[in-house]
Amino acid sequence: MDASYKLGWIEVVTGPMFAGKSEELLRRIKRLEYAKQKFLVFRPRLDNRYSLDELVSHNKNRYKSILIDQASDILKYIRDDINAVIVDEIQFLDEKIVKISEQLASKGL
Repeated sequence: MDASYKLGWIEVVTGPMFAGKSEELLRRIKRLEYAKQKFLVFRPRLDNRYSLDELVSHNKNRYKSILIDQASDILKYIRDDINAVIVDEIQFLDEKIVKISEQLASKGL
């Protein structure tokens, strides 16, 4: 096996409204920051409940995010130094998000 090969994975945080899904994403962001990992946070533009440019939990905790209109927009921001990708409210994106998620995981993200 090539030593430079990286295997990524996909994690899904799911549950009903007010279950703490966004809060869980914010906890994971804190862990990535603590580990000094480079990551990107995305949100669909359709989700404009609390903020236009931040992932916001019902507890009003927040983190700056990149607004996207469609799943393929994510690829415009991917760089070699990125270690993880977080997408909030993924249900508002088009079906291409499945293929793009698989593609990113196969690249080690």
